[in-house]
Amino acid sequence: MASEYHQTLWAHESPDCTARSFAPLSLFKRGYGSTVVDSEGMEYVDVCASFGSLALGHNHPEVKEAMVSYLQSDGLMQGMGDVYASVAKGELTADLVDFLPEKLCKVAYGLSGSDAVELACKTAMLASKKPGILAFKESYHGLHLGCMVITGLERFCKPFPRQWQQHPGVYHISFRSSVAEVVEVIRASQSSLAPIGQMIIEPIIGRFGVYPLAENYLIELYEALKDLGCVLIYDEVYTGFGRAGYATFAHHFPADVICLGKALGGGMAISCVAARAKIMDCWPVNRGEALHTGTFFGHPLSCTVARTTLQILLREQLIERSAQLGKEVLDWLQSHIIAPSLAHGCRGKGLFIAVDTGRKFGGVALAAYLKTAGVIAVPSGCYGEHLAITPALNIPRSLLWQALQKMREGLLDFSK
Repeated sequence: MASEYHQTLWAHESPDCTARSFAPLSLFKRGYGSTVVDSEGMEYVDVCASFGSLALGHNHPEVKEAMVSYLQSDGLMQGMGDVYASVAKGELTADLVDFLPEKLCKVAYGLSGSDAVELACKTAMLASKKPGILAFKESYHGLHLGCMVITGLERFCKPFPRQWQQHPGVYHISFRSSVAEVVEVIRASQSSLAPIGQMIIEPIIGRFGVYPLAENYLIELYEALKDLGCVLIYDEVYTGFGRAGYATFAHHFPADVICLGKALGGGMAISCVAARAKIMDCWPVNRGEALHTGTFFGHPLSCTVARTTLQILLREQLIERSAQLGKEVLDWLQSHIIAPSLAHGCRGKGLFIAVDTGRKFGGVALAAYLKTAGVIAVPSGCYGEHLAITPALNIPRSLLWQALQKMREGLLDFSK
């Protein structure tokens, strides 16, 4: 059955959609907790959690109950969020503002991480009144047409017309650059037609290979940009809601705007931008036609699921668990994989971790091996050299260590 449906997808779906390189082919059908089941009934331990978006795993009982209850009560399935607000959006906003850093008290919603990034950049431009934006060239900020040129990884821009490969309003610098070098680029841009007024960063450079930025770097960067009158945006679509062991990085290291997504939705499509009041209030008051909106922004069912997810994360102290469990995983990797020289290195924060195989496409090969061993993980890095570990924050320890043991077996096999 799997091959039959894959043939249908290959015949009729864009060739850029479903991956064709992870043999043997599977069609995933069901999921519960940190287990996924394919169409043939085979079970897999999931340490990807849909790129970290399933903070509570698949089909958490309380999340399912919230969805069913909402539908059975004839809750709105479409709220016309930019015209008429829904109770669900109001409830989520109240909980979210309580959760967020005190100064980031104004929010707006989208559907995806790309939506959040584009809304954040537009918001920052309104505040700074400058068109230029600075980003790290190793960063990933989504693939909408506007986000694509901000995303620094060249392979995503290369197939498109040259005008979009090097947008005149977007500047890039390496995440390994000093704060002084960042300041120099911003100052140099002020005499150009597109002076920089905002900078967007991932506190952990994710898709490039999970590189956490130093804490003192984040503090110094904010202070330097503040002195320049430049808006600092944290792209926390991946790191937010406990993934990195923090509620958000912005709870500990100041920012002007943050982008949130993935884990917020509990599996539903919702994202959010939070900003300081003086920055978000640069948008004009909606008098009946919003300047930035989408039909499904603030979707009521998604808001209900997001609110339930946030409540569970806090009640079960999963943010704290992520921090502690992540340290244990890194210690285990160091002693069982790195010390025996089965891999080049490991790094991360919380349950956002990467293992560096030290060779091109090593992470791709390891992910394929794990698939045959009943573990779902995905490669990362510029050349697929890393393997990412981003499980649900409530993954049972037994399942997580089962997956880690399988990874060790794969690396042992590759070293022969």
